Amino acid sequence: STREPMDDENNGDVVKKGLLHARHLVKHATLLLSSGVVGYVGIFALNVLLARVIGTSRFGAWVVAFATTQVLVTVGLLGTNWVLVRHGSYYHGMGDYARLRRTIHLSIFFSGGAQLGLAAGLFVIAPWLARTFFESRDVAALLRLAALLSPIVGFGQIMLYATQAFKDMRDVALIRNIVQPAARVVFSAIALSVAPTPVAAFVGLFPAEVLVTAAATFALQRRLSLLGPSASVD
Repeated sequence: STREPMDDENNGDVVKKGLLHARHLVKHATLLLSSGVVGYVGIFALNVLLARVIGTSRFGAWVVAFATTQVLVTVGLLGTNWVLVRHGSYYHGMGDYARLRRTIHLSIFFSGGAQLGLAAGLFVIAPWLARTFFESRDVAALLRLAALLSPIVGFGQIMLYATQAFKDMRDVALIRNIVQPAARVVFSAIALSVAPTPVAAFVGLFPAEVLVTAAATFALQRRLSLLGPSASVD
C-alpha cells in the first residue's frame, strides 16, 4: 500500500515529461514549417529576378553552377551533419561539453578538408567540363566561382548542424529559412544592378553566404565556445 502512491507519482512525472517533449517537438516543427514557407518564397523570388534580368538561357548556366555548389557541399559534409546532430546531441544531453566541442572540431577538420579538396578539383577541371558538356565559356567561369563558394557554404552548414545538437531549431529556422534567402535576393539584386550577367549574379552570392556563415558561427558561439577545452571521442 505504501508503494502505490509512489508509482502514481512516478507515472505522473513520466506523463508530464512526455507532454513537455511533445510540446517541444510540435513547437519547433511548426517553426520550421512556417519559416520554410518564407524560405521557399525567397528562392522563388530569386529565380524570377534572375530569369527576368539575365534571360532564361543564361539563367540556365547560373542554375548549373548553383546546383554544382550544392553538390560539392553535400558530398563534402562526409556525413558530419549526421555526426553532429546524433552524437553532438548525445554529448549535450550528458552535459559533456568537452566531447561535444571535440565532435565539432573533428567535423570541421574532416568536412573542411573535403570541401577544399573538392573545390580545388572543380576549379582545375572547370574549363574542361564547360567545353566538354556545356560548350560555354560562361559556364567555366561560373563553375570556378562555384568552387570558390562551396567551402564558405559548407562551413556555414557545419555551424548550423552543430547548433542542432542543442535540440533547438530556432537558429536553424531563422538563418537557413529567412536570413539566407533574403540575403541572396538582396545581394544578387545589387550585383545585377552593376552588371546584368550570370557571373555578376553569382558573385552576389558570396557576401550573402559570408553573412549566413557568420550568423551561423555567432549562433553556435552563443551556446558553446569553440576555443574551450575538449576531450577525445570514440
